Amino acid sequence: MGFAERWISWIMFCVSSVEYRVLLNGQPNGLIVPGRGLRQGTSISIWTDPWVPAQFPRPALSNGPFKDPTLRLPHLIDRRTNSWRKDLLAQHFDPVDIALIEAIPLSSCSKADYLGWHFTKTGKYTVKSGYKTERVDVKGPFRAFGSGLVITPLLARVWKVKCPPKLQHFMWQVLSGCISVSVNLRRWGLGCDVVCTWCEMEEENINHAIFLCPPTRQVWALAHVLVGPQLFPTNSVYANVDHFLDSKNPGSQVQAFPWLMWYIWKARNTCVFENQTERPNETVQVAEGEALSWQEAQVNVEGEEFNSTLTCLAPGYRRDLSLPPVFTRQRCFVDASWKATDVFTGAGWCCISSQGSPPVLGVTNFRRSLSPLHAEVEAFIWAMRCMIGHNFRDVVFLTDCSDLVKMVYFLTDWPAFATYLDDIRIDREEFSLFSLLYVSRNANVRTDSLARQARMSLHHVLFVDNFLTN
Repeated sequence: MGFAERWISWIMFCVSSVEYRVLLNGQPNGLIVPGRGLRQGTSISIWTDPWVPAQFPRPALSNGPFKDPTLRLPHLIDRRTNSWRKDLLAQHFDPVDIALIEAIPLSSCSKADYLGWHFTKTGKYTVKSGYKTERVDVKGPFRAFGSGLVITPLLARVWKVKCPPKLQHFMWQVLSGCISVSVNLRRWGLGCDVVCTWCEMEEENINHAIFLCPPTRQVWALAHVLVGPQLFPTNSVYANVDHFLDSKNPGSQVQAFPWLMWYIWKARNTCVFENQTERPNETVQVAEGEALSWQEAQVNVEGEEFNSTLTCLAPGYRRDLSLPPVFTRQRCFVDASWKATDVFTGAGWCCISSQGSPPVLGVTNFRRSLSPLHAEVEAFIWAMRCMIGHNFRDVVFLTDCSDLVKMVYFLTDWPAFATYLDDIRIDREEFSLFSLLYVSRNANVRTDSLARQARMSLHHVLFVDNFLTN
């Protein structure tokens, strides 16, 4: 795109040297470093980068005191077979690491290595996983405090409110005291007037902005929330939010309260940043309309059947549609079997033709995968290549792993599986028609049995053929 090389190097340094710290009770804790994802291995330092997929990603362990400083990851890969060189692994690495390294998939694409987050199954960083990772060694439950009161139960109830996650997070911010009202901005070091821009009478703290300011009082009254000196709103933001969260309080009947809080805040921002004042009745109409639209969208369409086993998780899907008895394409059921204590991962598939010919079955095992989901992906890739080998190019694949379906249709959301997804993207091009659908485990019993038998075998198994019917 014409960017200068120096600018590109700066940006690449920023995105390739990311580190995280997590705020616990307002204090930065820990130093969390994302793992390095392997494609070609050219940018990975064996002895310093966290590329080994242990419980916490780390550099490799050597099998002795000497570490070869000239050793690079590409030296460990046999590109003719696209596999690890076991002789070099045994020569340089601790036996514990050899098993982990051999389970790392190798890409056939010449793409750059990537950063990944080891503590979510997708490989994407989330705030929740960051806090969880930082608190691994912390004993006892997390307790949040505000104004001397224990508000942890109140914060927990926020996440159970039936509303979009954005609104849940906003309510959590209100209770945690971290939205940008004037009092907070002054406390954070910004030289601004702390008087409320909306009413120009009192200091603008969170409770004032959401509940006590005269325009917001009108919003709550117009939304048919019982307002009174001893009832609502009070001088405590916690009591005001609890008025809606506690089922014993009359405010619990107001289902639109998250939207009312959100649109009160948006109206406040419109006043501050655009110098425009919205009427309270307009705020109520928008909030209640959005709440009704969201609630209706959560209700299943009347008359839609939910009686069988098939769910396509691709864009525009309908849930739980039954498999039609008559079909024109090949149906390939696929499954994997994984157990942490076993040597092998098992994989099986069963392809049914519309012509009524005997099913074609495949079963194999391979070294244990990193996780059950890795096993499902590897079994699926093997099934795809078997279909290509049989010249079946019009195939519906069926799996009982919903994450696998999401992964195939939303490739960019799963960076932890980027190496596999590169191969899936290439193999899909071999099919004239391709789809992957979700079925219940009861509909996938045959392939599950094949995969389990292969996993429990003491020797390597590989069979692809027509089985005689019993």
